[in-house]
Amino acid sequence: MVSDASAPTRRSRRDSTVRVLVICTGNTCRSPFAEYLLRADLDGLPVTVASAGTHASAGARMMPEMRTAAAKAGISLETTADHRSAALTVDLVRSSDLVLTMTREQRREVVLLSPDKLTSTFTLNEFARLAQDMSDDAIGRSRARAHTNRGRVRNAVHEIAAHRATAPRVKDPDVDNIADPMARGMRAYRKSVREIAASVPQVERVLRSLID
Repeated sequence: MVSDASAPTRRSRRDSTVRVLVICTGNTCRSPFAEYLLRADLDGLPVTVASAGTHASAGARMMPEMRTAAAKAGISLETTADHRSAALTVDLVRSSDLVLTMTREQRREVVLLSPDKLTSTFTLNEFARLAQDMSDDAIGRSRARAHTNRGRVRNAVHEIAAHRATAPRVKDPDVDNIADPMARGMRAYRKSVREIAASVPQVERVLRSLID
């Protein structure tokens, strides 16, 4: 039997690239902005960031108001012009190491689609809230328990998920949600951008501490 000498190389390359998936409703406002912001912040690392919508129509462009608000936050109009919406699929979820949603309801929909993703699916605000209470050393200990980037990230994500049981209960569940700005005026789009931009740095911190 002829062995496939390239298989270990392909497997190593696959295991070295971390996959992050960002979810909102229509994939034309919140999740594409978060996707592009994460891509910019994680530039140079072996990370792929994709986005999709729980009720998206494939091929829709990013909303002009969101593109304008995103440009004020540093994501150029040229960059966001390339966006085309995608519908959420079980394959997208299952192939991702970390899934970030904009609302608790979207998180619930992801977990219903793929129950084994319970410990790797968070709202973006929830992930930031839980991660900020963990030191770099605590997160970094996940490095020692895995030899690949994906393994390290999955370990750390599961550890962060475990803090759901011990973290102080939020008084208002809406703190974990980023509201849909659609048809609510430019102020709502700017507010959405600010909230996303406030939480993304915690995602960057966690991933940068784990990925080679």
